[in-house]
Amino acid sequence: KKKVLDMAVKNAWDYIEKYGEDALLQSKQRLETLAKLQSLLSLGIMPLRLEAYDISNLMGVYAVGSMVVYEEGLPKKSDYRRFKVRTIEGPNDVGSMQEILYRRFRRYQEKPQDIQKEGGFFKMPDLLLIDGGKGQVNAVEAVLMALNIQVPVAGMVKNQYHRTEALYYQ
Repeated sequence: KKKVLDMAVKNAWDYIEKYGEDALLQSKQRLETLAKLQSLLSLGIMPLRLEAYDISNLMGVYAVGSMVVYEEGLPKKSDYRRFKVRTIEGPNDVGSMQEILYRRFRRYQEKPQDIQKEGGFFKMPDLLLIDGGKGQVNAVEAVLMALNIQVPVAGMVKNQYHRTEALYYQ
């Protein structure tokens, strides 16, 4: 048993020597990217938890909103959420975005005080990234104001290839 344990310890040290430096470099690069984002948007704190939202629909019906979460620059798939749009008819991305964000932050506000669970709806993001420009950002800010929640909001403006070209931030 001692030989097996010694071999496991040796393998662990070999792994750290081989991959540890790469892991540290990647972590440093992620934090530098978040610091650049903090600087660009003049945020008071480094945005360690980002939530990104998008609306999808099939020719104006079956609208669905998606919430994608990043913590410290890494995707946190356990916190991803999908929302069926319930109250908005037709291809109304702005109204759909308002509905899903209202539901997301309303759930945060209604959480039981004794809950110890982290993640999902029970953590407040440091920054919201919204698919869209000025109209979507203004709509989301109106929802946050109605709920008395203060979270910075940036819109991801897309180009003709549906790639993020710029951030809209007030």
